[in-house]
Amino acid sequence: PDYMHDGSYVECKGCDTADMVPDPEPAAAPLEDILLDPPNCDLSKPFVNAAGSGTLSPGNYNGITSSGDLTLSPGLYCLKGGFENTKGNVVGNDITLYFMNSTTVKLNNNFNEKKIENSYGLTLSAASGDNFGNPPAVRGVLMYFAKPSTVQINGGSNNQISGTVYAPTSDITLNGGTDLETPPVLATQIIASFIKVNGGANLEMNLEGAEFPQTPALIDLLK
Repeated sequence: PDYMHDGSYVECKGCDTADMVPDPEPAAAPLEDILLDPPNCDLSKPFVNAAGSGTLSPGNYNGITSSGDLTLSPGLYCLKGGFENTKGNVVGNDITLYFMNSTTVKLNNNFNEKKIENSYGLTLSAASGDNFGNPPAVRGVLMYFAKPSTVQINGGSNNQISGTVYAPTSDITLNGGTDLETPPVLATQIIASFIKVNGGANLEMNLEGAEFPQTPALIDLLK
């Protein structure tokens, strides 16, 4: 089927042969753009090189690449460069990764037998409230891409990723795992220019209970 956005049709290539449950359905009308304000970074503070292992605090970094077990404390991470977990377990709960420039992000299926925070592999989750960390993470937003970027999410049974990935001008590739019994589960809303799901992969997207961006309520006082 074709999918409609901004009044134009976009072909869903491979949908006729892929084993997709439930079957995709075309939009009944042009989809509205989802607009999210960029996170508020403290640009008065310098951007520093991030350690590849240990524990990071929220703040401004040139990029993040793991070289061992790495824990990201709750809060907002403003990044001039990219992000990749190349070695070890990486855990970041109640965080937002804000990519300010065009960059490359790779989420790999790496893990260490020694758990951190009761987790193997890669565990990344968006904040479920407004006061997680200093500077605080953006509720419901796991990753925010300000400019066109290349994003690759490699699935695996050790990966747990939840929250919105906001990349309206970026291409995202989802590579599922090969484990039929425990396919990777993404509790993730993905907003992107182009999304590719590689064939032969097993991938489950489960949004039940996922945290999404919140729009402040509006209250009118009538005299």
